[in-house]
Amino acid sequence: MGVRPKVSWDGVIWNEWVVPKHQFMGWLLAHGAFKTKDKLIRYGVDIDDSCWLCGQASEDLEHLFFGCDYSFRIVQHLQLKTSLNLPVGNVLGWCIQATGTKMQRGVQAGLTLGAIYHVWHHRNKCRIDGVLLRPQKVATNIVDDMKLRAQGRDRNKLTFLELEWLKGVGIM
Repeated sequence: MGVRPKVSWDGVIWNEWVVPKHQFMGWLLAHGAFKTKDKLIRYGVDIDDSCWLCGQASEDLEHLFFGCDYSFRIVQHLQLKTSLNLPVGNVLGWCIQATGTKMQRGVQAGLTLGAIYHVWHHRNKCRIDGVLLRPQKVATNIVDDMKLRAQGRDRNKLTFLELEWLKGVGIM
């Protein structure tokens, strides 16, 4: 099997607070493996390069998750709902540098990777069905995912301050 090199983002993606399907999206992000329109065009697919979510720019990884107005509004609503300062760019770098307890960093990573998952999901849904949810509703779905993840945690392993923090950011 061999020795695998240590990567800086493994603790961000593979932590207990991140929903497994969101972990996969984080792994894709870390590897630049999303099949965005710019990559499809490079593979020879004949398609319009405009973003399916906003239609205002060419779709590439940087635009889709960090430059698209739709994605930006999702993160804004997520920040309003949780009172957390989440990243609008360099997601993995930001999560690696995040402060707080292990649990707080895990929740922040979970919300951030949840946003990546939902942006990608709604990008594909828009492409297939032509339907796009309001960014506020998407942010609510992300918080609901984190609430379900938190409900599955053993509360006895959380400190009183961590439980209060979770309540303060609307997760419990």
